Amino acid sequence: MALTEQQMQAASDRLRESTGNAALRPIDLLSLARDEQTPLSDRIDALTVVQHMRADLERAEHHLLESARAGGATWGALGAALGVSRQGAERRLLRGQTSLDGSRNADAGRRTGRN
Repeated sequence: MALTEQQMQAASDRLRESTGNAALRPIDLLSLARDEQTPLSDRIDALTVVQHMRADLERAEHHLLESARAGGATWGALGAALGVSRQGAERRLLRGQTSLDGSRNADAGRRTGRN
């Protein structure tokens, strides 16, 4: 079951209020996880916030891959930037297209002759 934007925002708001931390960064969430005094409700809200961050990062990665390719970047350069092979970079773009529109496009991510 996918979380709605409202559910993710509510969890983020509760966690900010509970911790007094206006900006929830990944390092802040890691600190919460490591602190034995963190209440269970904050841990659950932090998991929701992590999911929200992950979705935002996946969208950002997808759009950066698309714009870099459109700008002439090679799959090899993109793979190096991501720490994966050129095929891995292609797969990430294809995976991003699938997750953004919820369907598979057989032509998405196919090579256009540029390496």
